[in-house]
Amino acid sequence: MVNALTASGASSQLGHLLDRAVIGKHAFLRRGNRLVRLAPVTTDATTASAKTKHAALRPFGYFKFDDALTALANRAEPSFTPLDPT
Repeated sequence: MVNALTASGASSQLGHLLDRAVIGKHAFLRRGNRLVRLAPVTTDATTASAKTKHAALRPFGYFKFDDALTALANRAEPSFTPLDPT
């Protein structure tokens, strides 16, 4: 059985439990017959920096459109019917 504290029992030890979770040690709370694990969450700044690294790998002119691509992007599908303005 996993050592787990109830919410009321963990209130006095919450700082200690959070410290354990941050360094990767197990920290569990019990709610009825269910266990809840405390775990750190990665921030958006970490994922944003990973995305910018990949954007730099695209060659110069990668997003440049020529006349043929512009015409293709601007054409309307044959089944397109505009919305009724009323």
